[in-house]
Amino acid sequence: MFLSPEPKAITGKEQDARGALKKGLRNAFKNGDHSDITIKLSDGRELHCNRMIVFPQCDFFRAALEPGRFKVRRLHGDRGDAERSTEAVEAMLEFLYTADYSTDDELDLPDQLLFHLDM
Repeated sequence: MFLSPEPKAITGKEQDARGALKKGLRNAFKNGDHSDITIKLSDGRELHCNRMIVFPQCDFFRAALEPGRFKVRRLHGDRGDAERSTEAVEAMLEFLYTADYSTDDELDLPDQLLFHLDM
């Protein structure tokens, strides 16, 4: 029988390093620092991202930017709600950077649930 080792406790120093990394990645996502790809959303917004963050985690975007592939593609949800879909794409990209994503606190519960389903 295989027994896994006891999980190692995370030290304060390690927690600080993880927090600093997450903060740095969130800032890179929010302000597009050192971006090398631009993802244009159907609502006209542009998200400036980094291949080294996005490609290893998302086959769709990696394949979309291969030579000879399409350059522009609109992303829409099944319900055709482009606004909610662009918000979900932005949240998904934020998740690739930070392992977390933001939601609009002003949404009522049914809309919050739909947003999480879109994710």
